[in-house]
Amino acid sequence: MWNAWLTQQRAFSYARAVHSKKILSLVMGLAVRLEAVDRNPVQGTRRLKRPARPPMALEAVELDVIRDAVASWRRNGTSMGPRPDGQLEAIIEVMVGTSARIGEALALRVCDLDLDAEPPTIRIEGTIVSAKSRPTYRQDHPKSAKSVRRVAVPSFTFEALRKRLSVTGQLPQDHLVFFSRNGTPLTTANVRRRLRDALQSAGVAAVTPHAFRRTAATVVDRHGGLDLAAELLGHTSTAITRLHYIQPDEQVDARTAEILEHLAPGSGRADGAAT
Repeated sequence: MWNAWLTQQRAFSYARAVHSKKILSLVMGLAVRLEAVDRNPVQGTRRLKRPARPPMALEAVELDVIRDAVASWRRNGTSMGPRPDGQLEAIIEVMVGTSARIGEALALRVCDLDLDAEPPTIRIEGTIVSAKSRPTYRQDHPKSAKSVRRVAVPSFTFEALRKRLSVTGQLPQDHLVFFSRNGTPLTTANVRRRLRDALQSAGVAAVTPHAFRRTAATVVDRHGGLDLAAELLGHTSTAITRLHYIQPDEQVDARTAEILEHLAPGSGRADGAAT
């Protein structure tokens, strides 16, 4: 009975089914504690499967719209709130130019940057953690050991970092590149909220910081192959990269048309045969 009811909810939407199952489980759990029923029947229902969604990357024109929206946010003299300090723009360019997770981008220190190298590089070896029981802090390792990597950066990321350092002035080598007015780490939630507010104020559809990571991965896959994309992302498996980060390419290689010409009408006739 319960499986059938949840299936009906699933027909409306996955989110509705999940919410319904949680509420129903809480209600039946209370009934068990009050000894109204012997057991919670919801615990025996089938697991709700999340619908498969192909990864979606941003097109170059979409990325430029986002850049323009963030650059103009609260800078027209009439908007409420403090004037942005330019960090959000730089953080976006770091994520787009390196495929770094948002926590990894916010965890960059001055010593992680080698902007004088040819090409310029950054070392990703930490992440920002916001635990409920303690202040936000920089963790000295990223998601996995494979995630520690040195990445050559494109010109737009180099310029964003150079500009950021020119604003901050001389900093200790172990100081964060991105930080609050009090010198503390930025939280990922705060950066997400700023991005959402900037896009909303410009009437642009919201995107998450992870969209920048998927976009970088998809572009590298298109031009350099899946192995290179997985290396950039810090993945141990290309299967993870393909499943969760690479937008499927609907365009089949045009060489197939040339090959299939072998099946054109009359192509099977012997040379010189009568027509």
